[in-house]
Amino acid sequence: MKFEEYEYQIGEHFLSALIDADATGLSDEEEAELDDWEHSVREEHGAEGSFIVQDDDTDYGTCDITGMGSDVCRVVYMVQS
Repeated sequence: MKFEEYEYQIGEHFLSALIDADATGLSDEEEAELDDWEHSVREEHGAEGSFIVQDDDTDYGTCDITGMGSDVCRVVYMVQS
């Protein structure tokens, strides 16, 4: 079985909501941003896949969800090919 992988940097505070569906601590605006981003990723790649935390060590960088600087972690969206 082969997978295509797409890597993203997201703010550390989004991890629990993305991976565990636990949005505790996110504002309504942040939750909406995450939902919109997740929907666009799934639509862009045209297939249902899974988000996997590739590296939960944080680095300072640009969050792919908000476009703002923050402590980010790398996640991979895996789609069976």
